[in-house]
Amino acid sequence: MTLAGDGEWLLAVNAGSGDVSVFRVRDDGRLVLTDRTGAAGTDPISVTTNDGVAYVLDAGGAGNIAGFRLSDGHLRSIAGSQQPLSGAGTNPAEVAFSSDGRFLVVTERATNKLDTYRVSDRGRAGTPVTTASSGPVPYGFAFDRHDHPIVSEAANSTLSSYWLGASGATAISTSVPTGGLAACWVAVSPDGRWAFDSNAHGGTISSFSVARDGSISLSHSVAADTGAGSTPLDLGVSSDGRFLYVIEAGSHALGGYSIGAGGTLSAVAGAPVLPAGTSGIAVS
Repeated sequence: MTLAGDGEWLLAVNAGSGDVSVFRVRDDGRLVLTDRTGAAGTDPISVTTNDGVAYVLDAGGAGNIAGFRLSDGHLRSIAGSQQPLSGAGTNPAEVAFSSDGRFLVVTERATNKLDTYRVSDRGRAGTPVTTASSGPVPYGFAFDRHDHPIVSEAANSTLSSYWLGASGATAISTSVPTGGLAACWVAVSPDGRWAFDSNAHGGTISSFSVARDGSISLSHSVAADTGAGSTPLDLGVSSDGRFLYVIEAGSHALGGYSIGAGGTLSAVAGAPVLPAGTSGIAVS
C-alpha cells in the first residue's frame, strides 16, 4: 500500500485479483473506494507513487512494472510505460520512486539484483539498468532525503546503501549487519537521519544512522524487541518523525514505537489487533 496526494488517496495492490484499488482518505480516517483497475499483470505485489504517477510491480510470469496516472481517484494506464525486470524467475519484492521522481528501483530476491529505471517528465519509465546487489536476497528498501536507497538483504540480515545514476545503483555502504535475523522491510525517518529495519525471524527492529552522503552505520541492533514469534514485517514512520509503526504478523498486532534520541525506540501501549494475513502498511 501507499499514500498519494498528501495523504488524500490510498492505493493497494490486490495480488489475488490482479488489480489495484484506490481509496479516498476522509478527514476522519475512513476510506471510500473510488476505483479498481487492472494492474497489467497477474500478481501485483507492490505499488509506489510520485506527483500523480503510480507504478505497480507485478511478480507474475517474468514480472514487470507498469505506470498509471492518478487523477481524482482514478488510475489510467500510461502508454509505453510497461517495462520488464532483468529476466525470468526474479521473485521481486518491492518497487519505489525516488523522492524527486527521476528513478524507480526494484529489488529482485531470486537473482540478487537491483533494477533501476529512469522516468521521463511524462511519467514513462525507460528500460532497466540492472546491477548486482551488495548482499544476497535484496528485499525491502526506502530512500533517504538525498535519494539514496537503503536496501535490506534478508539472507545475511544486512543493509546496504546506494547512489543512483545512469549506470544504475552504485554501492556506498555494503552489507552492514543488523545483528538480527532475516532483515525484510526498511523505513527512513522524514529528516533522513535514521533508518529502521524489521528482522522478521528474530522479532526485533534495528536502527541505523544515515549520513548526508548515504553511508549508514548500525546504531542499535535491538532498537525494539517485538517479542518471540511476533514476525515484524512492513513498517513506516509518521510524517512528523515521532513514531514508527510495524505490522507484527505473528502476534496479529500493529506495534507502535516512539522514536527517541540516537534512533532508540520505546513501545507505545495499546497495539490494536490486526486480521491474520495483514502484510502492508502506509503511514501518514
